[in-house]
Amino acid sequence: FGDMEGEMLQRYLDAVKNNLIVFAAPVESEMANSAAEIAKTGALHEVCSVTEYISDREHRILTTPAYMFEAQPHEVFTGIAKMIREFVEIA
Repeated sequence: FGDMEGEMLQRYLDAVKNNLIVFAAPVESEMANSAAEIAKTGALHEVCSVTEYISDREHRILTTPAYMFEAQPHEVFTGIAKMIREFVEIA
């Protein structure tokens, strides 16, 4: 890894270790196991629709379920576009 990648990875690992990471996952019931598996890592799970995103500004981490849903492309675009707007705002 380069310096920037290594720093980003360390921030991510520190956030996971401190239970500060939130993973966005589909709402569908067949994905309930995902929440249980994520919880086993000590991370937090938060339900998020495909048109939205999750933000942890303190650790500068953004996530969206995007194509984890059976969604129309315009719905996926909406969630990603919102996330990118925040990314630019906090960069």
